Amino acid sequence: MNIETSIAKHNSVQMKNLFFSIFLILFSLSAFSQNYFIKTDILGPVISKPFVFSFEKNNGTPNSFVLNIEGGWYMRDKTVDFSQLKWKKRILGFGIMPEYRYYFRYRSKLNKPVGFFAGGYGRINRLWYKQDFTDNNIPDIKEVNYIGGLGGLVGYKYKRPYSKYYFEVLAGYGLGIADIKNYDNDYFSDQHLLWRLEVSVGYAFQ
Repeated sequence: MNIETSIAKHNSVQMKNLFFSIFLILFSLSAFSQNYFIKTDILGPVISKPFVFSFEKNNGTPNSFVLNIEGGWYMRDKTVDFSQLKWKKRILGFGIMPEYRYYFRYRSKLNKPVGFFAGGYGRINRLWYKQDFTDNNIPDIKEVNYIGGLGGLVGYKYKRPYSKYYFEVLAGYGLGIADIKNYDNDYFSDQHLLWRLEVSVGYAFQ
């Protein structure tokens, strides 16, 4: 096992431990509250976006705070010339997105909060970029960097009265900085990194 493989495995273990610890903390808090909600995005893996796990806290008002945790593949690409692989590249990482949202129709405690909402979010991620070449004369490219930015969002949450489960759709767009120096920005644009499109299922601790 070479040093690069050891580092990659170590980073992977750290990421898993971080996500697991955060999940346990959020789940423990939820068990003692009537105003917490958890959800996961089911659309991300389908459209080749990172997974998103979210934790929402509501204080009995139209305002909510949401902490989103994301991770996985942000980009994968390769070039094949005459049925022969020339190179492949990928971006892997994880990050957090704190989010504020306002519900325009705040209903009774039996079904809160639901309906249309709007808000804003921030984002900070750590990304690993790597490009491998089949030609041994061309050195592989490796880079680690941080990104961040701000955005706005709109969405809709549907939940039947007395039900613990809910369904949510969300769209968001923002501007950010993604300074990956060695990456050719063919479709992972620096200034349009922060768009969001999520279809989620969730559980309400009410």
